[in-house]
Amino acid sequence: MATESIFRVLDFFILRTPILPIDVFEQELTAFKGSILEVLQKQMQNPVIREAIAVSSISLLDALTHLSVDSPKRKREQVTKAFLRYLIRMSTRPTPFGLFSGVTYGEYGDAYRVTLKSSAYHKKRTRPDMDWIFKIIAQLEGDPKIISQLSVLGNTMAYEVGNRTYIPYLTHLGHVRESGAHFEMESTSVRTTSAVKEALNLAKTPQTFHALVSRLYDDYPDTSHEQINQFVYQLFQQELIMSNLRPPLLDSNPLQYLLERMASLQGVEELKSQLEEISQMIKRYDEMELGEGEGLYRQLIHKMQQVADCKNYVQVDLRVQTDDVMLPTSVKKEVEKVAGVLWRMSPHQLGLSHMQGYRHDFINTYGMAREVPLLTLLNEDIGLGAPATYEYPPSKREMTQDNRAFQQRKHYLLSQWLTQVLLRGEQELVLDEDKIAAIEETVDDRHAPRSFELFFSLTADSKEAVEAGDYQLLTGATALSYGAGRSIGRFTDMMDSEFTAHLKEIDTLEQKLCDDVILAEIVYLPIEGRAANVVLTYDNRHYQIVMGTTSSKASEQTISLDDLVVGVDEQGFYLRSLKHNKEVIAVSNHMFNASRSPNCYRFIRELSQERQRNIEQFHWGELNTLPFLPRIRYGRCVLSAARWMLNEETLEYKVNMSQEEWTNKFQTYRREWKLPRYVYLTQTDNRLLLDLDEDEHVDEIRREFCKLGFGQGIVLTEIGHALDALPETGDGRHYMEFVFPVINNMAHGRKPIPKKHAQAVSHPQRYKLPGSEWLYVKWYGTGKRFEEFLGGQLREFCLMAQQRQWVKSSFFIRYADPEQHIRLRFLGEPQQLMGTFMPQLHQFASKCLQEGMLSQIMIDTYDPEIERYGGPECMGMAHQWFCMDSSIIMEWLRLKEQGLLPIHKDMLVVISVIDIMEQFGISFDEQLAFLDEMVNYKAYLDVFRSQRSLYMKLADARNAFEGLKSHKAGEVLIPAFQARRTLLHDYGVQLAQKENSQTYYVKRLNAMHSLIHLHINRLYGIDREDEIRVLTLARHTLHNLVYLRGR
Repeated sequence: MATESIFRVLDFFILRTPILPIDVFEQELTAFKGSILEVLQKQMQNPVIREAIAVSSISLLDALTHLSVDSPKRKREQVTKAFLRYLIRMSTRPTPFGLFSGVTYGEYGDAYRVTLKSSAYHKKRTRPDMDWIFKIIAQLEGDPKIISQLSVLGNTMAYEVGNRTYIPYLTHLGHVRESGAHFEMESTSVRTTSAVKEALNLAKTPQTFHALVSRLYDDYPDTSHEQINQFVYQLFQQELIMSNLRPPLLDSNPLQYLLERMASLQGVEELKSQLEEISQMIKRYDEMELGEGEGLYRQLIHKMQQVADCKNYVQVDLRVQTDDVMLPTSVKKEVEKVAGVLWRMSPHQLGLSHMQGYRHDFINTYGMAREVPLLTLLNEDIGLGAPATYEYPPSKREMTQDNRAFQQRKHYLLSQWLTQVLLRGEQELVLDEDKIAAIEETVDDRHAPRSFELFFSLTADSKEAVEAGDYQLLTGATALSYGAGRSIGRFTDMMDSEFTAHLKEIDTLEQKLCDDVILAEIVYLPIEGRAANVVLTYDNRHYQIVMGTTSSKASEQTISLDDLVVGVDEQGFYLRSLKHNKEVIAVSNHMFNASRSPNCYRFIRELSQERQRNIEQFHWGELNTLPFLPRIRYGRCVLSAARWMLNEETLEYKVNMSQEEWTNKFQTYRREWKLPRYVYLTQTDNRLLLDLDEDEHVDEIRREFCKLGFGQGIVLTEIGHALDALPETGDGRHYMEFVFPVINNMAHGRKPIPKKHAQAVSHPQRYKLPGSEWLYVKWYGTGKRFEEFLGGQLREFCLMAQQRQWVKSSFFIRYADPEQHIRLRFLGEPQQLMGTFMPQLHQFASKCLQEGMLSQIMIDTYDPEIERYGGPECMGMAHQWFCMDSSIIMEWLRLKEQGLLPIHKDMLVVISVIDIMEQFGISFDEQLAFLDEMVNYKAYLDVFRSQRSLYMKLADARNAFEGLKSHKAGEVLIPAFQARRTLLHDYGVQLAQKENSQTYYVKRLNAMHSLIHLHINRLYGIDREDEIRVLTLARHTLHNLVYLRGR
């Protein structure tokens, strides 16, 4: 399939545009013909602007009276700067923000038609700010008379470990304390007494607080009613149980939800009356034309202040009304091409970069067959804690870079191309097919993401130019979002049924790509209450994962956090619901940034980007700190605008420089570095359009420059087009940004994880502490003498330990953490191990220390990979195999060290692997299919062909390896094969029986793969390439034996 066809742009797009046309910026806010005060005084009379300012900041609106020469200079300048910034934003920035800009949608056709109605027709939608809503709920929940009437339910985040029950974070109803730039996030735990267990069990069913107390009193009649009431109240304060006043955040009208819950409450009549009046005022305000609502808005805020004091009282969004919104189909095709190119240039790794090291730690600790409860995993006291970069609570991990080779190659190529552009004195780097092919790596198309959105502005000289294909797409400050429909989520209730059908199509298409996987909306009450404004979205999914608030679904469709377990395989992490026995992928239909959220929420969100190669917007990587970077263009699309980094060095800045001196230096810098007239002052995704010919605008840059700390800089970005290169929209020329939802166009998505068919192994069953029947020793310091040690001193010591009955058996594997070492496990009677064997181990270790075969040893807890090898009932045979295989490998290494191994180690392992599969009861066809699945059939062909005839003779398992018997290698291998034959056969039969009865932990082939993996590990060590090579040679051998067997 061609890369361009991997993705399909859906049949609609989102249009975002500021409320004022760009003409206001060009004609009023630049090239001031008179005093800037006169211009601003004129604008402050515009009722549309006044209402928009009121919604953003009433205090600024009131301060506009200081736009007068009679006002104090300092205050006048402050208001001038603030109002100018707001006006620039209202005429140039399309990102939805209050009444400054709005949204609508359009579809494709054969023409370009974007006709906006005047602002008087645009529709407002006002909701109380969620911070204010939470203040009201806190008032109600703080009244003992009200609490007893409230319906309560157990917190879906509660989980039990040992004798304690935990809540990973307390919401405090969105009023978590802040400390500097961080939140003071709290978790809590209580001792899991019988009363706590009973209370939480009863609270699985909604009931009033009073009813819960009464039911507990029935169960504990010897405890006073008052004590039980206080006990339940403490659970309520610690958020182990919550009231249903907390609104589902998939509800477009939280105030109406709250009023409905208050309807049955006694003693809240006055508050209810006030809230109903506020609800009506909001309705009247939304019905008023834009520009007519300033007075009523002020009354509304005053009324809300009387009920609850808050920093922000309402959240207002704007639906832009249009006569027509259509883009030519050619634009859609161009975006599809750009999507394919961005994906080709994205890192080849699956998942997110900061998850790479965490996956390694997970596999190191738990293996690949074990699933760990989500909240146990993230608890640093009993699990791994959080991945690198997580903050709530802070992770102790550091970032690791597993895609360094890709980044280095990309850096090298971009550096070369950048140098060529600069030598030519140009400001544009054009990416062609050759350059893209040089960056990209071959990857499996099945790893493409489910969906995403691309953000572009479109510029052209006219609508006719667009229709003729003479246009350009420019990437915005936000270039993409992961998940189609996310950018419009919180505005959905403002749209019509046709638009809702488009969103439902996204859900349907994504579900088809994820067959037998639960796509669940994750609903989260943020620790910063106002952020809940962003997460209010629509309810399209069948399931929900709910954190800190009320679910809008039935209990069967609500997935609690203690129902989720985390596993890992070759593709990355996954989530599974134990109740549904299915993989769960969390989705979110909003643009809330999870980076400042509790670890459990962020982790669930980021797991949705595992098991896929994520698309990335173009970025310069380490070159991003250069003082200038050129525009990056592909076809009609500008993937990255030219940008300049302004700092003390580039400006030749000196301390205590006057404003005039700074301005002169800046103009010199502008000429030398060839800055255009119009630039964006860029701070992350915030951009302010400035005219560098205008002193007031340049002074905006100076003020930001003066705030810089050491080593910091200001980014100035080209706008990439002339101001008149915006087609007419019917209401002047508007700056517009289009959001294109993109879906994975593959016929089939990735395979779901297999279902589990056995109960998880409980915590106490797992661990073998020092003093048990297992002694676990980590042996460091053999350096490059591993094979000498394993085939020599260690082999002799293990044989002696068994012969003298210090131990029953032993086995080893090779590992790195990151230092390479040997992991030894000794099985025996506990008293014999600790009393007799330990002194012998000490004596042996002391001798090895003197001989340079040891730097240190560590005694640790043995945590067997029970699930990986078939479950508790199969571990006996698994351990027998580990011990037998270790003994065989050490003997082969002895022969190798003494020069007595009659064939190359690669050939020996190929033959051994084929024998393991044979004895495990795997048919020839299954063996070949098994190896074909794991290796690249084109690799190592030259190595195989150089000894093809010998491989085919010695590794042909027919007639009990008849060809091997006639070779001197048979003297070494045949006895070993015979010794392990019965054990391998019986182990394979036991696994097959469990698989057939649907009570298995792992499929027989997967368990066999693990045995082969460790078999190779014991002989070669930890280099993954060694394993790939010998398995590929085994594959080539079987493939070439197909003809002989058929004949």
